[in-house]
Amino acid sequence: MSELIRRRLRRPDERVTAIVRRTLGISHTKLNEILHPNFGDCSALAESLSHHDAAIFCLGLYTGSVPDAEFRTITVDYTVEFARVLHTSSPSAEFVFLSGSSKSSGYARPCY
Repeated sequence: MSELIRRRLRRPDERVTAIVRRTLGISHTKLNEILHPNFGDCSALAESLSHHDAAIFCLGLYTGSVPDAEFRTITVDYTVEFARVLHTSSPSAEFVFLSGSSKSSGYARPCY
């Protein structure tokens, strides 16, 4: 995820809010990093998500890496909860779900 954020920060006149479970270790004047440990309840993020044009949601994991119920909670429920709060806070914001589906350990050309 940090590469995506670095690329967004290179764009002129763009600010980035990163809502993360652990610090990214990136320092930049245009970066606002918010630590949020529980994506099951994103209501505390409402103010932070207001007045945003877009959100790229990158939280997920590999199929089979955890029990099915936990996989669904992380990949579906957390995504829906975040999108709900984003929509309430910034109704016209674009929401992009960035999946690791078919991810390989080799080099892949960025799609942006």
